[in-house]
Amino acid sequence: MKKTEVVNLFNLFDLIKAKESNIKFSYAVVKNKKIIQTEIESIEEIQKEKEKILEGYLTERDELIKKFGKTNEKGLPEIKAEDKQAMANFTSEDIILREKYKNELEEYTLKQKEFDEILEEEVEFNFHKMKIDIMPDFITPQMLEFLMEIGIVESD
Repeated sequence: MKKTEVVNLFNLFDLIKAKESNIKFSYAVVKNKKIIQTEIESIEEIQKEKEKILEGYLTERDELIKKFGKTNEKGLPEIKAEDKQAMANFTSEDIILREKYKNELEEYTLKQKEFDEILEEEVEFNFHKMKIDIMPDFITPQMLEFLMEIGIVESD
């Protein structure tokens, strides 16, 4: 299975774990989540390292948004596309900002490409198998199909 599928599986386990289900199913979900936990932690650590590259740019960009934007209903600054003047002012200053952080943006692009390649790598796990008859009612056909494709759920 590809590492992108591992991330999707982990997110699915989080979604599933939040719902009431039978003990056998819950046990299998917890057990399988622990099996992929180390891989997820490695992916998250690399993601955080990659994101640090843009910290300076993003901080200054956020300041531009505050400068030219207005506070939305959630209390966050934003620039609406229909506010042509604010968008033009933001865009012109963002161009200058992008030039200032040109090296960081290029480095980030390269790191993102490497990260995407890592997510396409194959990885194998020895999952705890589940029988289809323990699946709770909230499992959608798409969820079931995914769990069967990766070999966690076995049909009778």
